[in-house]
Amino acid sequence: DCAVEEQPTASARFGLLSCLNVLDRTARPLTLLRRLSDMLAAAPPGGVLLLGVALPFRPAVLAAAGCSVPPTERLPPPLLRERRFEESVALFADLVLSPLGLRVSAWSRLPYLSRQIGGGVAVLDDALFC
Repeated sequence: DCAVEEQPTASARFGLLSCLNVLDRTARPLTLLRRLSDMLAAAPPGGVLLLGVALPFRPAVLAAAGCSVPPTERLPPPLLRERRFEESVALFADLVLSPLGLRVSAWSRLPYLSRQIGGGVAVLDDALFC
């Protein structure tokens, strides 16, 4: 979970970073986004972050034995409420991405299939930002 030893070196430059359906499973989603933003700032001009997030945001950090625990960093409470998908996208962009200096050029809605603990599959709405 965002361990320092897992980070690329300061001299690493990437034109495209992808983070697909990870934020709701990491204990520190804001730290992860800050690091991605920093890496993008060091990238060649025109670098892009491709970010996939299931909305509404329902964090569940997987711990030992398949149990989930709450994240240590929390996203703003309005993101956790049920609302129209388009409203959730706008709130995520305004309350999470913009303060980190990440600008949304485009977004799309995709179906996301999630296997449930104990069996079955849930169909969720995924927001893909770039």
